[in-house]
Amino acid sequence: MVQKFLPSSANSSKMAYEVYRNRNSSDADFKLISEMYARVMGEDKVLCNNQQLNLDRNVFINGQLHPKFEKAPIFFQSTVREVITEHFEREKAEGREIWPAKQKLACNSKVSEKDEEICAAISCGAQSEVLAW
Repeated sequence: MVQKFLPSSANSSKMAYEVYRNRNSSDADFKLISEMYARVMGEDKVLCNNQQLNLDRNVFINGQLHPKFEKAPIFFQSTVREVITEHFEREKAEGREIWPAKQKLACNSKVSEKDEEICAAISCGAQSEVLAW
């Protein structure tokens, strides 16, 4: 089973599912797993929809996940939290935004770096108030 979550806006996503069957599984085995998966996805959809309502009303609070039955989400959340925190601390230490996926140009890289430095200073840096028209 493959799940795809496709965001279409800040508060809307489309969910798509692909279900594959092992050619050696019996009808009963496949039905058991398929129905369980459909039930869990239905429950999750209700939870997600209600959570979005809470987010829209600014009343979101983190809830606890079940340590036995929700190991995958706990692992995912803790990994994402660690990576984001590490990145935040690096930016704070260096005093600048860090864009790991940004391409580095071999030619004219010094010119590009200087252009970005100027743009950053004008748009939101210390000079932004001085340069306000």
